[in-house]
Amino acid sequence: MKNLRATVATIILTAGVLAGCGAPDDLGEAALPVAAPAGQAGAPVGGAAPVPDAAGAGQAGVAQAGAGQAGAPQAGAGQAGVAPGGAGQAAAVPPGTAGGTGGSATDKNDKSDGAAPASTTPAATTKPKPATEGADPATAPCSGISLTAQLRTTAPAKGKRTAYLSVVNKSSQPCALNGHPDLQLLDGADDPVSTGTERLGTKKPLTLTPGAAAWSTLVWSTVAGPDEPTTGDCQRAATILTVYAPPDNVGIEIPYSAGPVCQFGQINATPFSATAPTA
Repeated sequence: MKNLRATVATIILTAGVLAGCGAPDDLGEAALPVAAPAGQAGAPVGGAAPVPDAAGAGQAGVAQAGAGQAGAPQAGAGQAGVAPGGAGQAAAVPPGTAGGTGGSATDKNDKSDGAAPASTTPAATTKPKPATEGADPATAPCSGISLTAQLRTTAPAKGKRTAYLSVVNKSSQPCALNGHPDLQLLDGADDPVSTGTERLGTKKPLTLTPGAAAWSTLVWSTVAGPDEPTTGDCQRAATILTVYAPPDNVGIEIPYSAGPVCQFGQINATPFSATAPTA
């Protein structure tokens, strides 16, 4: 009987001990802390995700300076930082890089700066002023040294050709001009080509102030005369026309390309005039 009671007591005691090992119902289960894996910052206890801190210290994935842990680097010079205002905004981009607002590259060859291009239109040619009719006896005669000359030719018409000879006073002093020009054609070797000047009209004295001009009209034949070749050129080709202003004997040489002068080089010339030709 004593053995039976001892056995029952042992069973009851064992059951009580086993029952006492369980946690009280009102306390719930105690959560065991979970160690954060190496290399992660701020691992939550119990696996619950922490609430991001808007101030930046508690933001998810933002590493503390110098911790060496994974996360976005703190904003610095030339580095992409977290944009102010929180997640979801574009990171700042340095000026001059793709997506930035501070600087597309400038092409040094770009000429679209609004500057007007240099004009290529030639300057208008200033026509010389005409000579003055009449001359003071004290005015020195014009010399080839003080004059320039120019010849303007027209197309052959009805067996003749017309040209307009002009002379301009290039000196700083006025000079007197009276009469017809004397002319001499030269070939490419500077040898004289048969030339004769036929003076037409009445001469008038003129005064050429500095820059003033006088004109003479020249006319010659393009038809071969007696004893001239009827095939080919009637006379040797000339390349230079020498102009003599009366009474000076200093010639002014100008280029000539108006073809042969037939009738043995006879050129009809009007006296120098203060009136410019209209043709």
